[in-house]
Amino acid sequence: MRFNQRTIQPYRIWYQYLQEALNDKDFSNKINKEFYKDWNLTLVKKQTFNNWYTNHKHLFETPDIQMKLYEKDKQTQNTLLVEIPINYTVVRIRKEIGTVLKNKIAKQPDRRFKIVSNRKHLQTAPFDYFLWSYQFRKSTNKTLHDIWDLVFDKIDKRQKKYGVEKRMIKNLKMKRRLLTGAGANVDKTQSIVISRNIRKAKIILNNVCKGIFPGNYALK
Repeated sequence: MRFNQRTIQPYRIWYQYLQEALNDKDFSNKINKEFYKDWNLTLVKKQTFNNWYTNHKHLFETPDIQMKLYEKDKQTQNTLLVEIPINYTVVRIRKEIGTVLKNKIAKQPDRRFKIVSNRKHLQTAPFDYFLWSYQFRKSTNKTLHDIWDLVFDKIDKRQKKYGVEKRMIKNLKMKRRLLTGAGANVDKTQSIVISRNIRKAKIILNNVCKGIFPGNYALK
């Protein structure tokens, strides 16, 4: 807010009255010096308003401060520090924030590598089993049924390596559920489960080549 002579005039008159009181013995002792402590009353007594006002206009003016970006001394990497005047209303902030931040944000995703999945809760363990099934199929001449056993042996070895108690799973349906993920159809034979795992692994590998993980790996 810029002050012109019209807006300054009330303060000029105020100053003149105060100056008069300071120099009048009937009023000088009545002045609330605590209230006027920032005015520097010693100067008010002898200076003209214009000279005094130059160094004291901050007492009256509301600076024309605009919302702006703080380009220096950023606190955190990959962030922007925005300076907002305290006299801004929420409505004004909402109105102006877009203009202030234009071309400053959304230049890159929040994360360069982002999981892409149509599943709300992504179970990670089955992805290991898909890949292991594929790897065993590619590197051995084992049957799908044998690969089932190899995958479970690998699961047991990893559990032992990381101090996880060995799972004593004897129920065939529970093994199928483990290998395919919770909620999967557990009425399939070992060979069908491994076959599906291999096919899913291939789809995911293709997705990864495109920069997507895991992407859609549903079988048709």
